[in-house]
Amino acid sequence: TPIEMMRTTGDDEYVNADYMSELEILARTIEAEAGGESNKGKLAVGSVIKNRADQNRFGNDIRSVILFPSQFSPWNKYTSSQGGEQGKDMLGKKMKPSKASYNAAKKILSGDYVDPTFGATHFVNPKISKPNWYDGFKDNGTTKIGKHEFGDADRVLFTDNVPPPMTSLRPKARPLGRP
Repeated sequence: TPIEMMRTTGDDEYVNADYMSELEILARTIEAEAGGESNKGKLAVGSVIKNRADQNRFGNDIRSVILFPSQFSPWNKYTSSQGGEQGKDMLGKKMKPSKASYNAAKKILSGDYVDPTFGATHFVNPKISKPNWYDGFKDNGTTKIGKHEFGDADRVLFTDNVPPPMTSLRPKARPLGRP
């Protein structure tokens, strides 16, 4: 991540998300989704966003993943065509991120963290909402961190609920050098 995208702008209010640095939009999203959670819970929410960006799921960078329509409920006021259920004023002064949310966002952007979600691409707080994909999400296996459950909801979309073959994250062996 370029250093200029990791700087806070110092602004408390924005006309739109395009004026936010990558750090600011990520920190605000973490604050909105996990403001009352532990540092690990905040890092977990940021990890899901980064996992989606790394996999080109719902966008190929932090900003496009966050602003993909109807994906992160606090942004629904801006991204949803369905009236903004659970949407918040993400551009206003009241959504100023905490120091802990900024710290989690900085870790995500620098790559200096261990993903506590084991690669999750979805999360949900089942006490607030149980989306139509929740049952399949639970069947796929989840990790609970604070009030959120983390996992992969998209596996339910595959034929007979069978996910595609997983590829190893280990690098291939390098060929031996010549003596």
